[in-house]
Amino acid sequence: MLLTSSSPAQLVAAQIFGQMLRSRYAASVIRFAGFRSASQSPGQPDQSAPAYGLDSQLLQVAPAASAIEAPTVLQSWNKLSLGSRDLTMIDVSSNMAREVDPGGPSYEYELTKAAAIGLSLFADSADLGLWEYGHDLNGSRPYKQLVSVGPLPAQVGVLSRRDQLEHIAANLTAGTSPAVDLYGSILDGYQYMQKTYQPNYFNGVVVLGSGIENAPGDITATELLKKLNKLSNPARKVVVIIIAFGNPPNFPQLQRIAQATGGEAYEISKPSQVDEVFYQALAHRLCSPGC
Repeated sequence: MLLTSSSPAQLVAAQIFGQMLRSRYAASVIRFAGFRSASQSPGQPDQSAPAYGLDSQLLQVAPAASAIEAPTVLQSWNKLSLGSRDLTMIDVSSNMAREVDPGGPSYEYELTKAAAIGLSLFADSADLGLWEYGHDLNGSRPYKQLVSVGPLPAQVGVLSRRDQLEHIAANLTAGTSPAVDLYGSILDGYQYMQKTYQPNYFNGVVVLGSGIENAPGDITATELLKKLNKLSNPARKVVVIIIAFGNPPNFPQLQRIAQATGGEAYEISKPSQVDEVFYQALAHRLCSPGC
């Protein structure tokens, strides 16, 4: 059992649960259900309980990977062993105050839920940071750093980085300006993560927002693609994942931008898609390249 939570209460509960699983009664229940025991000889199939009507020969040991399959298996294992190092960028323009459905929750509310779900999926071994973006948030810059990229358990002031991110995610507020320098913000986030690249990590930029680009003077999608292609470096690979709330008219451009980095763009048009989209995004990172 792998414990990834930093919550004292959750850790205590997990330890108690682990002790229960190791008890003689729990072991007998698990064995009766047909699961293998720790004492089972390696390479030997286990037997199912006769009450289930299954022939023991149905439970076979998976064959070892062939010479052709082995590199793929090893590659997947290496990806699973990598940590995550991500800069999350959140849209705080007034576009996020729009209602998903008339009289329903706003996209900002759904983004708050999505941010909480996403944060819960990262173990304490991950490095995360947070920027908000819109228009002229930090002088002439369209974005502002809220939390620096670093280990989730590390102290940032009086709180851990995870606690600080959770607090911010729970108190997101849309601004009053509808202007968004989306493409310029993505470029600066990408350059920042590439400049601070760390090996043995998935280095990525996760963009959560309306997907709208409408600020005067910002770069175009075509210009952003050209810059990303020029900056691309396999030795310092940074993947961009874009999650757009609503149905932005420029979504095809967002897909091309994300795919140029080995990432993907997703749309969330209804609340029920939040969980599914986040799991898809994580699965894409595991199978990339070739997804």
